[in-house]
Amino acid sequence: MSAEIKIIKEQVLSDLIKSSFQLTPIESKLIDNAQKLSYTTWAGFHDGKLVCTWGVITPSILSDSVYLWLHTTPVVKDCQFIFVRRSQLFIENLLKEYNYVVGTLEKMSRAVNAG
Repeated sequence: MSAEIKIIKEQVLSDLIKSSFQLTPIESKLIDNAQKLSYTTWAGFHDGKLVCTWGVITPSILSDSVYLWLHTTPVVKDCQFIFVRRSQLFIENLLKEYNYVVGTLEKMSRAVNAG
């Protein structure tokens, strides 16, 4: 069992996700837009399989808050504890640089009913 986090620089994020999972055209556009707005984008893998992608968007250079977005794949069910722990550590590190971490959550029926 191995977990790996990679910074995604050149690759289009929706293409990375679509190489293993289906995305609707709207999902692809949303993910690509989030990647363009993010100052850094990451992808998490478990045993070589894509688990999630995420990034952070700052409203301005002087902002004391950051917007965190996340896209998970069905593989997250295979490594829930690792995912939660890595998420906690990531947010803990963000809070060293910013006073606030904000985000939104959307419960998607396709993701919820996938298992």
